[in-house]
Amino acid sequence: MSVIMGPAFARAQAIMDDGRLVVPERRTLQWATGEGNRELIESTYARISRLTGSTPGSWSYEWMQVASHFEARGDDAARRGDGVRARSAYLKASLYYALGYFPDNASPEQKASYAKHLSTYVSASRFFEHKLEVVALPLEHSRIVVHLHVPPGVTKPPIVLWNGGVDWWKAGYHSLIELLIRRGIAVAAFDLPGTGESAAWTAGLDQGKLHRHVLDHLEQSGRFDFTRVGMVGVSFGGHYAVRVAATEPRVKAAVNFCGPIQRIFNAPAGVISRVMASPEGATLRAAARARGLVPGQEQAGQAERFDLVRLGVVGEGRRIDIPILSVNGGRDPFAPPEDMDLVQRSAPKGEVWRLGTSGHCAVEYGAVVWPQVFDWLEEKLGTVPPRQQ
Repeated sequence: MSVIMGPAFARAQAIMDDGRLVVPERRTLQWATGEGNRELIESTYARISRLTGSTPGSWSYEWMQVASHFEARGDDAARRGDGVRARSAYLKASLYYALGYFPDNASPEQKASYAKHLSTYVSASRFFEHKLEVVALPLEHSRIVVHLHVPPGVTKPPIVLWNGGVDWWKAGYHSLIELLIRRGIAVAAFDLPGTGESAAWTAGLDQGKLHRHVLDHLEQSGRFDFTRVGMVGVSFGGHYAVRVAATEPRVKAAVNFCGPIQRIFNAPAGVISRVMASPEGATLRAAARARGLVPGQEQAGQAERFDLVRLGVVGEGRRIDIPILSVNGGRDPFAPPEDMDLVQRSAPKGEVWRLGTSGHCAVEYGAVVWPQVFDWLEEKLGTVPPRQQ
């Protein structure tokens, strides 16, 4: 079996009719940063011949084998009191367990890998330089599980809400969250409705209630500076960053990193069908589940629930009075430049950063652009002096 890694397939893995595993290059780039290792990732690809099942050669099985190796190394280092090696090994385990659920988190094997992804991340947190609190907030018939990262030695720090997308969730952004912690900014990371540990709710029908509930808890705790509240959303989290920032007065600045705003939610059914049949399909199925849809209904009700122009969040006559930074590659079919422009026209205090001809979320620019994004956020929250113009 051969492995293809290239830009033609933007977001999800697939086994082709001839048995080839197709993995997007941008995903490999994403996973090979931080604790990931490209050689190990590619050697694991070579052992995978199917995406389902619980036996050797299946996607979840092979990633869980890799992850369990690092988990055992973490356990050994922890017993020896070697916090540095334990932290690194547990973070590696958490990453590879995350690959075991990616992107569906639907089968028993994927769900088991997801549970281990979370538990090994919590194991790693015992050796962080900052404090991680896992906070479960009851809401309606379930609970919102928040990873609350608190910088050491800072009294009443600013606080940032952090959301990922439909297939990469709160424990998967550790290296970026740690950059904010080092700047003295606390981070409350939680999963969007319909995803991860927030699967009890349906995306688009929640009307931002999860975000409001988290903000209520953080504000009532008295531990954070609520004159400096920010939001960061990646992919579908960027959609929510715009949506919530437009209606929640406690949010003072927001980052929309590659969030879809309008166009994809109005795509013709034929376009969606073709994408569903491509290696994009698994990711879009995950998105459909987050929206409470069943296979074959991927386009149903999208515009009414997610088109932010139709919902009156952005567009003609709408004004969002806080700065929103929209960042993405210039050739993303899911969140195209015109989506970013829609946000900018309604939030004129913000900015748009187009990153060359990259696709969705411009992964290849990440090492350069994320520190600049956090510079921008610090400035807008008033934690650093404004830049010279």
